[in-house]
Amino acid sequence: MSATVSLTQLPSGNPYARLNGAWDRRMPYTEAIKIWRRISGGDYLTPPDGNSKLLKGSASGWQTLSLSLAPADMSGIDVCPCSTEECRMSCIGHSAGNAKRFKTVVDSRIARTRFLFKYPEAAMGIIEHELGWWAERSRKRAVRLNTFSDIAWEVLNPGLLVHAQHLGYRVYDYTKIAARVLRPFKGYDLTMSYSGHNWAECKSVLQLGGRVSMVFAGWFPKQYAGYRVVNGDEHDLRFLNPKNCIVGLKLKGVSPDRAGCFAVKEDTIAA
Repeated sequence: MSATVSLTQLPSGNPYARLNGAWDRRMPYTEAIKIWRRISGGDYLTPPDGNSKLLKGSASGWQTLSLSLAPADMSGIDVCPCSTEECRMSCIGHSAGNAKRFKTVVDSRIARTRFLFKYPEAAMGIIEHELGWWAERSRKRAVRLNTFSDIAWEVLNPGLLVHAQHLGYRVYDYTKIAARVLRPFKGYDLTMSYSGHNWAECKSVLQLGGRVSMVFAGWFPKQYAGYRVVNGDEHDLRFLNPKNCIVGLKLKGVSPDRAGCFAVKEDTIAA
């Protein structure tokens, strides 16, 4: 299976090209974990109960694993090539939530990100092992490889996506890279994220039957710009939401002023 988005279609300045050759190989787990243990004693993937939002899916029987990297360029490596100042100020992985309260949380995400880029073959070996371990212990399982990042896995390691699907995982993510949504990889559910500056791209995704997430501040409409708005705070399992709709999320952790145009106010008119 070949990737449907090429590196040349990603935003300029992305750090992926020089590493493309190593991402599709994996080191045996017994060797890889020795390298990771020099850095951390914890798991590489975040378990289903390690993220409060992803944990909501357990109410309907789903267990969701996730890869929690340090967003934007917090680690010195930009893993969110389409991020904006406003979304970084509102991001629970960057400037709000636990990232704001606990330095150890940020440090662990930075370590995980640097490990991924320095030892990609080791990281892939660990990720595949942990996916296999959890697959034996969950009936309904999902995985998000971009909890706070926007890495084009379908370009860098499509085999990892195929492997996860073979293990029975529903693989999904959010992205601000329109090319990823408009040229989908089979079985990889992607929701386009509104940044405050990309409405034209979001509208194109909606017009083609895709799904767009938007953060609302101080209100929660039933419709926006003629499109149905569904409640995205009930759970994070976006593949259970209908297509051709807006997934509404309430602004959390920061003020509307701090969020700026990233959070849609009631008097905002979509252009």
